[in-house]
Amino acid sequence: MKNIVSILFILPFITLFSCSYVKSEFVIIEVAENEAIITEYIGNNSLVRIPSKIGDYKIIGIDCGEAKSLQNRYIETLVIPKTIKYISPGFVTGCIMLKKIKVSSFSKTYCDNKGVLFSKDKSVLISFPPNYYDSILAHSYKVPKGVQKIEKFAFRECNNISQIELPESVKELGEGAFIGCCELQKINLPINLEIIGEACFTNSKITRKQ
Repeated sequence: MKNIVSILFILPFITLFSCSYVKSEFVIIEVAENEAIITEYIGNNSLVRIPSKIGDYKIIGIDCGEAKSLQNRYIETLVIPKTIKYISPGFVTGCIMLKKIKVSSFSKTYCDNKGVLFSKDKSVLISFPPNYYDSILAHSYKVPKGVQKIEKFAFRECNNISQIELPESVKELGEGAFIGCCELQKINLPINLEIIGEACFTNSKITRKQ
C-alpha cells in the first residue's frame, strides 16, 4: 500500500490536507472521515465500474486535478455509482478507447444518455467519450434538446467527432469545451448562445463562427 501526503484544492467542503492511497486498481484520496475520491485508475480492464466503497471509504467523487484526467488507454465502458457527487471537468481525456459512460439510475447528481455523461436534469453535458461512435450518425453528434451548457473540457481531445449539432437551448460553451478536437470541422452556434469560454475551439478545425 502506498501512503503519501498530498494537498487537495478541489471540493470547497474538503479539508486541505489529506492522505492518498493505492487501493487495488484505484488511487484514492481521503477527504473526510470514511469518505474518499478517486484520482486515478491504474488497471487495464475494458469495463471499469467505479466502486461505491473501497475498504472503509465511501467513494464520493472522481477528481484528477485541474486540467488532468484518468488518462487510461484500456477503458471502453465506465460505470459510475450513485454515491458519486463530484466529477472533475475533462476527467476522461486521454481515455482513447472509451466508448460510453454509464451512470446508476439511483444517482441524484448525474445521468447518462446514449453513453454521454449529463447532469441529473440533463441541462449540462458534462463529458463525452473520446471513442464515441453512433451507428446512425457515424462521426457526428446531436446534443439533446434542453441542454443549456457544454461543460468545461467536455469534448477535450475527442478526435472521433467531425460534426456537432447544438440545440437552440444552449447558452454556454465552457472553457476548452472542444479543445484538441482535431477532426471537428462543423458546429452551429445557437441564437441564444451567450458565453463562449476561453480556448473553446483551440486545436480544432473551427476557425470562424458557423
